[in-house]
Amino acid sequence: MKKLNKQFFIAAFFYLAIVLSVFLPILWPPEGMLVFGDDIHRSYHFFRQLFGDAISRGEFPWWNPYLFSGEPLIANPSLSFWYPFNWLFAVFPYRYVFSWSIVFHVFWAMLGMYCALRAMSNVKCQMSNVGAWIGGLVFGLSGFFMGRIWEGHIELIAAASWMPWVVWANVKCQMSNVKWKTNCVVAGIVFALQLYAGYQTMALFTLEAVFIVTLLQSYFEKSWRPLIRAGFAVILGLGLAAIQIIPAQEFFRVSIRTYALPYSWAVFGSYTMENLKQLVDPFILGLPWAYRGPSPNYGEMAAFVGRVSLLLAAIAIVRRKSRMTIAFAAIAVFGLWVSFGWNAPIDLNKILWEIVPTYQYLRIPSRHLILFVFGMSALAGIGLNLVRHSLAKLVFSLVIVVDLVWFARAFVVLRPDPATRHNQELVSYLQKNLGLGRYLPNFNVGMGTRDALDFDAAMGYRLYSASGYDPAILRNYYEFAVAAADIKDPDVQQTDVQIPYLHPSSRFTDFLNIKYILVPTWFDSVGGPSAKYTVVLEENRKDYWRLYENKSALPRFYLVPSVTVYPNRTAVAAAIRAGTADPSKTVLTTDSVATDCKGEAAGSVTLSTYTFNTIRLETQSFCNAILATSEVMYPGWKAAVDGKETNIVESNLAFRAVPVPAGKHTVTMWYDPGIFVIGFFVSSGTVVVCLILFKPAIPIRFPPLFPSRVQNV
Repeated sequence: MKKLNKQFFIAAFFYLAIVLSVFLPILWPPEGMLVFGDDIHRSYHFFRQLFGDAISRGEFPWWNPYLFSGEPLIANPSLSFWYPFNWLFAVFPYRYVFSWSIVFHVFWAMLGMYCALRAMSNVKCQMSNVGAWIGGLVFGLSGFFMGRIWEGHIELIAAASWMPWVVWANVKCQMSNVKWKTNCVVAGIVFALQLYAGYQTMALFTLEAVFIVTLLQSYFEKSWRPLIRAGFAVILGLGLAAIQIIPAQEFFRVSIRTYALPYSWAVFGSYTMENLKQLVDPFILGLPWAYRGPSPNYGEMAAFVGRVSLLLAAIAIVRRKSRMTIAFAAIAVFGLWVSFGWNAPIDLNKILWEIVPTYQYLRIPSRHLILFVFGMSALAGIGLNLVRHSLAKLVFSLVIVVDLVWFARAFVVLRPDPATRHNQELVSYLQKNLGLGRYLPNFNVGMGTRDALDFDAAMGYRLYSASGYDPAILRNYYEFAVAAADIKDPDVQQTDVQIPYLHPSSRFTDFLNIKYILVPTWFDSVGGPSAKYTVVLEENRKDYWRLYENKSALPRFYLVPSVTVYPNRTAVAAAIRAGTADPSKTVLTTDSVATDCKGEAAGSVTLSTYTFNTIRLETQSFCNAILATSEVMYPGWKAAVDGKETNIVESNLAFRAVPVPAGKHTVTMWYDPGIFVIGFFVSSGTVVVCLILFKPAIPIRFPPLFPSRVQNV
């Protein structure tokens, strides 16, 4: 055990040295600079910025009022709030933490693979320290991780780094003859941490690797015990992560991800035969910023593990028919096969799509390449282990290190903070004049006008936007936007990260409190100045954009004298598409509610408080009226009139409306996400179960779960 501990720390030391040699240029970004990753600069940066600013001001932002007219923030998987590493964003400048997150998780991925390989070795395939170390290096510096850095998939990198740890812990759980409950608790904890890291699809892929290993173990043992123990560990992990999983699932269930989409949507981003060339020459189809291969981008198709690593993996497959080799080869083959999607002779991805419900919500099959990289990295270590001569083994190791370090450095880039890209005249104008109103970027997220003001930058500048860039748009809000845009058959495949273009002439565009509309000058949906729209800013030198002021925008909160009740949501959507209803005078709903107002005027509303989670209004109504709002309806929002809780009416497909009696009243709306309480109690209960089961040996040595004797895999 002492020798294993010493080897562990030596391995960790050399991993750290390699990681620092690769990532030193981004470790301490200077002021105004940020590690480059497209989604970091386009989205994640602003989520972290909003959260950090809110915490520094003493506010806890359960709700995010700045995107899509309002959506949950803490429940949004893009934030992964409950993951301990992400708490650093509330303490240190985000330009540091983004870099540290990449460095730590690449290092963690290496160390996890090293531990998994050492734990899974057996008499017939005794894994040497050098072989396990190379396997970890290949995994951490693989194309999967490096490509994701360039794409800015920060949460995917974090979740993927836990894959070898989950496999390692589950192997220990299954192989233990004594203290198996303790080892299964550890396996559950490790799996929970992967779930907390975000991008829970990666946890699904990890479970597929665990299932393959466990199935082989059960087969060779002629026992169901490994499968039962693995299932037990998974249940513990899900319970421990409930405080994140349950609210995220509530968010998911009311998002556009629940649309029944065709297989053509799911299979977009399939791996191709052309991409196989990248396994030998990683830049044969272009560098990441000039990629010319199959869609969607370099990062989704990157699976480089090194040329010598491929050779060593082939040697392992041919020469070593051990359980360990079979397990990792099966994982690699499965991952590559599913990645090909409909480009495979037998579309395994479609089979999974048809029989596994979760797969109906997944897209881009090439993300399964993590399994290919995982399996090939392990096989490379096994192959190196088979090299007899020490000098040859050293040469192979050095070549792999040089090859992968050279490859990885291409992805380590600092670029100016996104704020330096934005048009500061535009930002300053909106900050000065928008107030509580909203603005609408009415163009596609792929257009260059986005550089003038990123969709998600609204969070960073505290600007209220009617749109945004997020793959989990609330379904009721999306359905409203579709109706307001007069779209009968929405194509969610084309607009799955933003709402469809709204018609500037629509009364329901006015209803959204949209005071300003930003458009490209060459794709002007407004159509030029009019009695309703005035050009207030224009840029014709670089980004070619135009900012219109909408003189007909309705207030965020106002009283209406009437209610129009429809039998179902389809009828409400049809009425919005028709555009005959006047949202300034009525709300459209399926709820049974009525007013007794006789005229067109109902009274006045004064805003007294507007924070992340609380809205307080003073109303003066001439009759029993309806408080209309363009605040999005979502589970957890509550309302009270003069301190007495009342029902919220869902109006205009997606928004909150509150019946208000005649006279002067105080109306309060607050976000009370009770779903987190449920998650908390489930997680707490699971913690209690784990404490009962967890009985570690005394004293505990790190790493505590390395086998003291060789076990069969």
